Parts: sequence; structure tokens; C-alpha cells
Amino acid sequence: MPDIEPYTVWYYNDKLGGWRGRYRFAITDWSKFWRARLGWFARANLLGMWTIERVLGGLTMQTLLVAEAGPIAEALQVVHYTCLKKWGVTLYRSREVFALDRDGHRVTIERVQSYGPLFRSEPPDHATAAAQPDVAGMVYDWMWFDRRLRQDTCALDADHLELMQTCDYCRGEVVLERSGT
Repeated sequence: MPDIEPYTVWYYNDKLGGWRGRYRFAITDWSKFWRARLGWFARANLLGMWTIERVLGGLTMQTLLVAEAGPIAEALQVVHYTCLKKWGVTLYRSREVFALDRDGHRVTIERVQSYGPLFRSEPPDHATAAAQPDVAGMVYDWMWFDRRLRQDTCALDADHLELMQTCDYCRGEVVLERSGT
């Protein structure tokens, strides 16, 4: 009987390449937002994203998933790049190294992110992800400024992914389309 490919290996192999979509951001609970222990920089970034969304419309999210260390089944690693832009101006970028657990269901992530247009970098952080095979997706657990941020990612079809990011005071949503870059 042949070995069955672990879910995370299949999932990330299937998602290699470029993705693009319109990112929508909302502050959902203003009282929690104002009470949050945010520094001025973090609060300004979140207010900036909210203002851009309300005044100018959604941001463009571009992502790229690559197997820099070799075949995923051997390296058990992928690298994910994310960029949020408005009219060609980059407002956020990140580089995440996803280390796939041999169990086929868990992922550990090391992330470096920066906020533009001046690109103040945040200290590297770590996150986790768990497989959601029933919806061909993953659930990510990130730290985002002062809060835990849950990201649910599910495949709508072979060329579309839906991401929903939530914490107790904000939400981000995007449907990514495979872009080929």
C-alpha cells in the first residue's frame, strides 16, 4: 500500500504560487479598540487601514507561497510572502516560514512583518496553524499587535481561497484568486 501524503503537504503543494484579492478591514468594536493596550504606532496603523477602507475602498492583498528549501514532502517547509497595497503603495509586508509537523496536521510559523510606507519592522514572532481537512483549509493563530488573531482559510475551489481574520475588536476578509505570479 503506498504512503498517503500528509494533509499539510498536499495543502501547501496545492497552494504554491501567487494569489491576489481585495482585502476588506473593519474595526468591529470601537470600545474594545480604544481600551486595547496598543502603542501609538499600532493604533495609527489600524486607524489608517480603517480610514483607507472607508474613504478609498479595500486594499489589494498579494501573496506568494514558495518551496524555497526544496520539495515540500522532503523539506516540510514553505515560505509565504504577503503584501497589502493601495494604488501601488505598500502598507504592509511579511515573510513567514511555515514548518510542517510530521503529523500532517500542525504547522509552526516564524514571521517577520513590517508596516509602511516607512516600513517599521516588528520583532519576529511565532504562530501556529492546524489543518481543517473538512473545508480544505487551515486555522491560523497569530499575535497581531496586542491580540490573538484567528485566521480561517478555506478553499472555495482550486483557484479561490477565502480568508477571515478576527480578533475581539476587528475583522479582515479577502477572497484570493490564483494569480500565477
